[in-house]
Amino acid sequence: MLRSHEEWEITKGVVPISPGEIGLVDPAFVICTTSLVRDIVELVMVNFPHSRRKLRAPRVNLFGNASATIQLENGRQLWGKTHRISTTGGLLELATCLDEGVKVSLIVHLGARTVRGRAAMLFPMWATQGYMQPFRFTDLREEECVALQSEIGELLKQAKPLASVRRGFGFRPQNFLESS
Repeated sequence: MLRSHEEWEITKGVVPISPGEIGLVDPAFVICTTSLVRDIVELVMVNFPHSRRKLRAPRVNLFGNASATIQLENGRQLWGKTHRISTTGGLLELATCLDEGVKVSLIVHLGARTVRGRAAMLFPMWATQGYMQPFRFTDLREEECVALQSEIGELLKQAKPLASVRRGFGFRPQNFLESS
């Protein structure tokens, strides 16, 4: 809401409302061109993009060492390798790509834990052997999310000592796919 020069003079002594109060978002300032004197006036923006920025969920690189089973809506099952995972989604290596937006049931095998949830496939990328298929979780039960968070936390703790020893990104966990 733009204020005229007179309104600005009346209200400039009033204590401003903080952005978190009454559902308001961060205020922005613009130059008022309607008044005779060009004053800086407050404009409350409802959809100010910077205030909604969220932190990214922690993620861990698995380098294909965790398997994943995908069940399509028609009942067909695919097998893949999990390269990266977080509580919001991840990256799979698949032999064939799935169309963007396809809804699937996803089972990811992380060591002794198995995480089950619904996911939506994102745009696939061609790789040297098959496809890299990103996905985002659309329905992950609370207990599955807690299990995934704790497994990611454990893997990140294991990765910290390795990061100080060698340079490079990611974490190379024990190979879950090797047969004993």
